[in-house]
Amino acid sequence: MSEAVSCCPEISGPRLAVTSDYSGSHRGCAYEVYSLLIADVAFCAEWEAARQEIRRRFLRDGRRMSYKALNDIHRQRALRPFLAAADSIPGICASLAVAKNIETLFVPDNASVNAELAACLSWNRHLFERALRIVHFVSFFVAGLSLPNQDVLWLSDEDEIAANANRLTLLTKLWANVISNYAVHSLRHLRCGTTKSVGGSCEAEDLAAIPDLAAGAIVDLLTPIAGQLRTGVIVPGRLDTKSKANNIGQWLLNDEHPLKKIILVIDKKPGSESLTVGRVQFHDLTNLLSLRP
Repeated sequence: MSEAVSCCPEISGPRLAVTSDYSGSHRGCAYEVYSLLIADVAFCAEWEAARQEIRRRFLRDGRRMSYKALNDIHRQRALRPFLAAADSIPGICASLAVAKNIETLFVPDNASVNAELAACLSWNRHLFERALRIVHFVSFFVAGLSLPNQDVLWLSDEDEIAANANRLTLLTKLWANVISNYAVHSLRHLRCGTTKSVGGSCEAEDLAAIPDLAAGAIVDLLTPIAGQLRTGVIVPGRLDTKSKANNIGQWLLNDEHPLKKIILVIDKKPGSESLTVGRVQFHDLTNLLSLRP
């Protein structure tokens, strides 16, 4: 994973914006995908100008860009300009795909629980697992890309982990606890919310749409070839893959812009309970995929 961090440009502004979205929980998907965007908000002027022009041309009524809603003609017309504009953001769009036949990524721990987090134990097993996966994923990349004394604002999708004010408060405490074990330097202010909790502005919604589009496309691209990914093996994409996933997959393969992309996959090793971790890369217009260790 160190390669993913080293390929990202320096994110040196005073405040980082993190947005995250998740896909694949519905039936028929082979993977659950957790995607995040880490952006240096001090150097997003080019993105902001392009974003406003895209809204003026295609999305005047304030509708949100989202993967599920790409059957809408206005969003379809906005998609390619929107993704091109996102490429100007200094930062990284990282996605983690976890095979749905994996029950947990964590080893049971009998150590005493931080009193502030005790309420998390009342969550059902699925919710707690989901929250831990997302919090650890966000913490890993924030710790690796941040600098001392930066502020970090994390806006999560309005998922079950942040479904109401109480869960959002617990999520914030859980994140603060976990990231303290990752970061080797001190961060200044950590804030956690949703686009709704910060007023639902178009600026926040558009940043949040980037991981939403990535997560949805990755689920559709990986599900038809589940079980075929092997380290060093190139797998042809399926012809029945949805065209919107192809368009976003093409964007994900382009890593020559300030916004870097990385897709990590955790699978079960065939015939074993052991897990494998690899990096999926898209190669060309035919959506050839390969898995790297």
